[in-house]
Amino acid sequence: MLFLTVTLSGCTVVSTDVTALMNPPKLTKQQQAIEQTLTNALGGAQHTLKHPRNGNYRSSFVLHSFDHGLSTSALAFYTSSKEKTGTHVMVMKETNKKWQEVCDISGDGNEVDQVMFGDFDGNGTDELAIGWTSFTSTDMVLGIYAFHGNKYEKIYPDTYTEMTRVSMTGSNKDELLLLKLDSANKKATASLVGAVAGSIGTISQTPLDSTVTGYAGLYPTEEDGSPAVLIDSRKGTKTMVTEMVLWKNGTLTSPLYDADKKTASAETLREIPIACQDVDNDGTMEIPEPVEMPGYEDIYSGKTTDKIWEVRWMDWKNNALTQKLCSVINSTEGYTFILPDNWDNGVQNVTVMRENGDADWAFYEWNPVTRQVGLRLFDIMAYASDVWDTMDANSSLQRVTESDGMVYAYQPNPAGVGSPYYLDIGAVRQHFKLID
Repeated sequence: MLFLTVTLSGCTVVSTDVTALMNPPKLTKQQQAIEQTLTNALGGAQHTLKHPRNGNYRSSFVLHSFDHGLSTSALAFYTSSKEKTGTHVMVMKETNKKWQEVCDISGDGNEVDQVMFGDFDGNGTDELAIGWTSFTSTDMVLGIYAFHGNKYEKIYPDTYTEMTRVSMTGSNKDELLLLKLDSANKKATASLVGAVAGSIGTISQTPLDSTVTGYAGLYPTEEDGSPAVLIDSRKGTKTMVTEMVLWKNGTLTSPLYDADKKTASAETLREIPIACQDVDNDGTMEIPEPVEMPGYEDIYSGKTTDKIWEVRWMDWKNNALTQKLCSVINSTEGYTFILPDNWDNGVQNVTVMRENGDADWAFYEWNPVTRQVGLRLFDIMAYASDVWDTMDANSSLQRVTESDGMVYAYQPNPAGVGSPYYLDIGAVRQHFKLID
């Protein structure tokens, strides 16, 4: 009744600001002490805490040891009522269990994009890298700061569209990989920034596809024995392409860049937004190349919305993309099924049909010569835990695994046992992987 009275009244205004209706999260004792030090240093002036929008550090208070364990510093991001624009960073140190202000950095933007730490100039202590966003530019502004006692010095400025911390040149050195996309001038580059002659500068750079519309992910990894970064780039709203920068023979290269067309190689272009992943958990990232599961012309009468995609996962070896493994991804039910090698040895021998939406995927033989569906091999099914508890214990269903209130089950088909593509419950468990 009260709700209706308020919402239907012609003279009452109800705030739609959700943040105003939520209580801020409680600060820990340590954070409370840092907040109090910030308040005292500002002389009690009204201020608003800010936080980085991207990266590994998302809190308004970030702790780090720049001297590798000898002392701890705290960074507090805030805006003050004394200034109309701009975000500041107050740097504090803990002495005798009390936080004290060291210095205050006036930022180069309205918000903080991300924060990174590393020994970028090679002097043995860490520097602070902050990316700033501005209301007046789509590019981010990078500032790398070094601390000398109670003072700081901005030792390197730059701009970027996306960045990530890497260690590509060896000797445990830290670098930043900066991607710069200038669509207006049809130019895109990847620049490796790090120690140069005792200072910080551009070590090497390489061209990228300037026709992309943005970046979806950066993944430091290793390809063909060399440090690399895979880059998932967007081309419009749905299409994605993967680019690569590789550190080889003392320089940065772009092996998937077509210098003649000045675009990324069409090999990694895909119409569905599947990102690079470490599918087999071996510590290196793979590049997805989706292909339609066979038989859809017959099975689904050409309905493209019902496609199930097989993903061929590629890595870079001997200057070429090489198929490493294949999988199907059931994103609705949250799992990946890695295909046995004999299911796709350059020819697709198995296909998948939906029997009950995405809750029941049935695996069938596929004859690539006659283009006919063969024996039904087995099903992978997904049940809510409470539904699974009501299932008949005498059924042929066998539990594969369970997670977050869901049970994943295997149902064999006796007719498929003699097929070279049939898998028992043990093999299915080995090939089944939950999506993180």
